[in-house]
Amino acid sequence: MEPIYNYNQDPQLNESLWHKIGKKFENMKPVYRVVIFLLVLLICFGSYVGWYAYRILRPADLFTTPNIPEADAATEEKTETKDLDFADYFEQKIVNVVLLGFDVDTERRRLSLGSRTDTIKVISVNFDRDQVSIIDVPRDSYVKIADTSTYDKINSAYYYGYINAKDKLRHDNGVEYALKSISNLFGGMPLHYYVTVDMDAVVELVDSVGGIKFNVPYDVIDKDGVLQIPKGERILDGEKYLHYLRNREVGGDIGRMQRQTELLLATLDHFRKEGLIKNIPVLYEAYQELIDTNLSNQQIIALALYAGRINKEQIISYTLSGSGQSQNGIYYMVLDTEKIAHVMQDVFGVKYTPPAPQRLTDTTPAAPKAFTATLNEAEGQRGVKLTWSKGDKYNLSFRLYRTAAGGSEEKLAELTGTSFLDAGVEPGVTYTYRLEAVNRRAVSAPVKLNLTVPATFPRPEQPQGPEPTEPDGPQDPWTPVDPEDPAAPEPGDFVDPFDPDFYPEGTAGLTPGNSAETPAGEDSFSGAEAAGGSIIVEISQAKPTT
Repeated sequence: MEPIYNYNQDPQLNESLWHKIGKKFENMKPVYRVVIFLLVLLICFGSYVGWYAYRILRPADLFTTPNIPEADAATEEKTETKDLDFADYFEQKIVNVVLLGFDVDTERRRLSLGSRTDTIKVISVNFDRDQVSIIDVPRDSYVKIADTSTYDKINSAYYYGYINAKDKLRHDNGVEYALKSISNLFGGMPLHYYVTVDMDAVVELVDSVGGIKFNVPYDVIDKDGVLQIPKGERILDGEKYLHYLRNREVGGDIGRMQRQTELLLATLDHFRKEGLIKNIPVLYEAYQELIDTNLSNQQIIALALYAGRINKEQIISYTLSGSGQSQNGIYYMVLDTEKIAHVMQDVFGVKYTPPAPQRLTDTTPAAPKAFTATLNEAEGQRGVKLTWSKGDKYNLSFRLYRTAAGGSEEKLAELTGTSFLDAGVEPGVTYTYRLEAVNRRAVSAPVKLNLTVPATFPRPEQPQGPEPTEPDGPQDPWTPVDPEDPAAPEPGDFVDPFDPDFYPEGTAGLTPGNSAETPAGEDSFSGAEAAGGSIIVEISQAKPTT
């Protein structure tokens, strides 16, 4: 029996074998050597193509290891609901990709205006079930912002991250805040992949493929009553496509989200019928400046091919909804937690016990400050002049009451100013005044003072009323701080970009309710107004009570 040699373990035999092969190759005719070289090259190329095709035709294998950053893991530990077990979730081959559509275009970018996510969709691909779920999240959803203690609209999460970026790029930190905030809605469900698109990208992408065929369900009319898109099947160019995406004239924001999903599915169907699926990676490469994603090229191609062969019946859409509520004059949608639990079970196979439903209330304003009373004897202004200053930014209006000794309390006025002339006082009578600040449905603790009108005080000759003041002008539109503006804060502690105190002097801010609550008693307002031209006599008063 002949011995069996292992060439890998015998260097001399291995070297001799390769030497013989090399000699034979050198002795061959040049044409044969070229043919052999091309065959080897073809085999190598074919092997790579086969391996690459194998990879992209099995997209589930490209997402086997969830890419959970350390920050995300910390988020899951801090999640309010800690009874979720995601181990079973990862046993299924599920990939979540968050689609964020930004309400920003070239003009807004040039002016450095802050971006907000106008469209939020969680696209969950379950390779085990061969099913795609599209979850629409309303942009006004009331949610905990990332890892902070702030609650606000979910479409503001990106800007919170953008303005609070420390050592990270602003856009990357904004996306991270958005993903964490969306994850908070789903009990800490991991969301690892994202695609962000802005207005310019939508217009250019649609125009680059010659438009999208779509059956428009109704005449689309803009806010000025002008017909933009007639009802019926037609080819939408980029501008009309975007106009339909943003239209809320029918069904409000919920209807708009549902129509966006319908248009997205129609776009996929159009790509499939026109053979454009193969162009998706090329389009991405051409418009990378307008599209951002952390998906690799292989993952993009694999998902595009997967989308091309999946049937419409395998795509299920969900729309989260809830009750419209207001807080400090700002509208929010408080999502129905039972519906979220249903989506968690149906899409992810995770049993989720939702928290108790929230009921939003207005912030209780701080009591007014420096409540004083003076006797005013100026001609045409005789009476008791009451002045005060605002306790905090939630002092939107004031209610003033008066009680005469031995009588019942009467309401004098409800006003937005900080002074009032009580011309209805009688000489020799002691009065108690009570003042409270009002923030829509919330009322502050009252402040009181007592005043005795001298018997010699002349009777007033004109009716009582608030001091003449300049009418408040309309609030300027909100303009976020330019991140490059030297007046903007340096990266550091978390700041609320929607707090009016965040902006430099002279910069317009949002209405108070669009920020996190400010501690009661914070004073950023001026003191009481002086009564120019009046003879003012200070009267002793009782210590204000709260």
